[in-house]
Amino acid sequence: MINPTQNSYVIIGHSAASLTAAQAIRSNDASGDITIIAAEDNLAYSPVLLTYYISGKIGRNDLFLTDTAFYRKNNIKLLQGKRAEKLDTENRMVNLEDGTSVRYDKLLIATGSSPKKLNISDETLPGIFTLKTLADADNILSHSASKKDVAILGGGLIGLQAANALARSGKNITVVIGSSQVMSQNIDQDCSAIISKFIQESGFTVLYNNSVTKISEKQNRLLLALNNGEEIMTDTIIAGKGVSPNIQLTKDSGINTNYGIPVNDAMQTNISNVFAAGDVAEGDNLATGKQQIIATWPNACQQGKTAGANMTGSNISFKGLNGNICSFLDKAIASVGITKIDSENYFETTHTEPGSGVYRKLVFNNNDEIVGAVFLEAVSDIGIVRNMVNKKIKVPASQRKQLARSPISYSTFYHKLMKS
Repeated sequence: MINPTQNSYVIIGHSAASLTAAQAIRSNDASGDITIIAAEDNLAYSPVLLTYYISGKIGRNDLFLTDTAFYRKNNIKLLQGKRAEKLDTENRMVNLEDGTSVRYDKLLIATGSSPKKLNISDETLPGIFTLKTLADADNILSHSASKKDVAILGGGLIGLQAANALARSGKNITVVIGSSQVMSQNIDQDCSAIISKFIQESGFTVLYNNSVTKISEKQNRLLLALNNGEEIMTDTIIAGKGVSPNIQLTKDSGINTNYGIPVNDAMQTNISNVFAAGDVAEGDNLATGKQQIIATWPNACQQGKTAGANMTGSNISFKGLNGNICSFLDKAIASVGITKIDSENYFETTHTEPGSGVYRKLVFNNNDEIVGAVFLEAVSDIGIVRNMVNKKIKVPASQRKQLARSPISYSTFYHKLMKS
């Protein structure tokens, strides 16, 4: 058993939320013990960059966020390759899979998420992968090196970026999507329609409104049976059907769970000395007013920083704001806040330039506050829009079309609106 001294901080998980929490703790407490429990036997890395890694755009070493000097400098004990199995919140213990235990005074759960299962037969056959960990990426590269055909299951951001990455290395790509649009969690239907046109022009085969009912081996390849009766033969399958928060170790711990782990604005769970952050934490969404998981890198970093500071006795708060900015097929895509209107309480203003592929939409509530945006190509001002959403800036109806038409200039629009 590891017995840290008083003021022992234990963090389960080893990515964005974990590292920013550890830094915040050390900034406020120079002498407390910090232990990070990492299930993987690697230094911390960015899963966001895995598609760039499999495309060859970046090398393996470029994935890592830290080196061993970081842990020495901050006096952090890193337990690599140690999986937390169960929490004993009454005795303040984290029980590990190898039978050892770690005691804590303050605990942060930053366990992230795991890919959803396909829930079909034979989904563990050789050649079927997810893309969530460095081991996943290495296995994909090793398996597909001499293969030509790849099937991507799912039309979300990770699946499409994986498709794009492998297409760059000369693979034939088929994407199977259960709905009628791509990136349904990130963008609206109109923006998706434009991106779908780019996908078609890129040479991908995209099968909308389809799902895989069975996977089997045939002649050393993989045969996919679809719900419409068609079949696809491929060499490699990457399943990108979304993720689920890793809340398994909270079972019977007394920690409340929903889809993830609900937290207040201080990142506290219902147990005062237990915090949660990152893709496992359900915090308040500034735009919607609802509790939800916001699975983005910036949100994880800010939640981790907030949790770490409050674990040392600070009193700061944070409300998340969903949003993303990425590149797909060399097209920049950005979103923030509410991107789809599902009630009469919201209004949208759009601007499109069909020739250039530019699409810009701003969303407002019935108080005239800007609450969201979706941009394609002309995305340079997404940070300004994010600030406007954060600050609940009101935009008169007469100015909305101009805001949507071209990137927002801080000096001519944002500053003026802030002063009004």
